[in-house]
Amino acid sequence: MTATLWERLDDALLDAFEAEMGTPDDYDPDTDTPDPLWVQEFEAGDTWNPDRGPFPALLLLSDTADIDPGQHGAPVGAVELSYAYTVVAVAELSTYATARAAAQTLLYRIRQTLSQWPAILTAAHVAGTQETPQQLSMRRARMEVRGRQGSNRGRYLGIAVVQFSVDATERGDST
Repeated sequence: MTATLWERLDDALLDAFEAEMGTPDDYDPDTDTPDPLWVQEFEAGDTWNPDRGPFPALLLLSDTADIDPGQHGAPVGAVELSYAYTVVAVAELSTYATARAAAQTLLYRIRQTLSQWPAILTAAHVAGTQETPQQLSMRRARMEVRGRQGSNRGRYLGIAVVQFSVDATERGDST
């Protein structure tokens, strides 16, 4: 059974994030020490426990899609789809300032990875299937710092969040 476009998008996005953000020294080639923000865990899912580590970690969320039955004059059975995604990256640091800087850096790296969307969509596309990815659009980004909550004094989480969508076309059978 062939995987759906949604499944292939999840895989292609995680592969792209891992290739760009998951290799030590990717962002600091002039030193012998690994970049402390190289992502160590990648996951697609609805829930994640930030207490288990390792950090930094990246979570890919997608559980909604908008469906448009197509415009007047479109081929019979053609449907426009927009898959909604949120990517969250989290790093653990010891001060507010370093957590904020880490969140800013992770936000930048997420956006840089998503800017390579044509290659990501090409990796998700399978010739001969009814679903064709068209474009990726970044919608919103934010960052936050959480820390000194309860027994976690001295532990700060730098969090970067980017919301985006992938538009696709699904053609119906022409029989």
